[in-house]
Amino acid sequence: MRLLAPALLLAPPVMAEEQDFSQYGTTNPEEMTLERLVERAQRGDVDMIVCANGYLATKAGRHEQARIIFEACANAGWTQA
Repeated sequence: MRLLAPALLLAPPVMAEEQDFSQYGTTNPEEMTLERLVERAQRGDVDMIVCANGYLATKAGRHEQARIIFEACANAGWTQA
């Protein structure tokens, strides 16, 4: 039993085969970033959360991104935009 432990330390590590999982979608997509919200706004996929983050973008000085969000929200009928 004592000889087995040193032998295990000398064994080469087993490398897992790299597999392609791209067919299942994006691994770890950005979810809670301003960039993601701007992408959603550009697709016309707006809701209360996306529209509210336009204000945060404005306060952060990211006016171009805020404009994209607010225009998409206004076009979708969100009167707060």
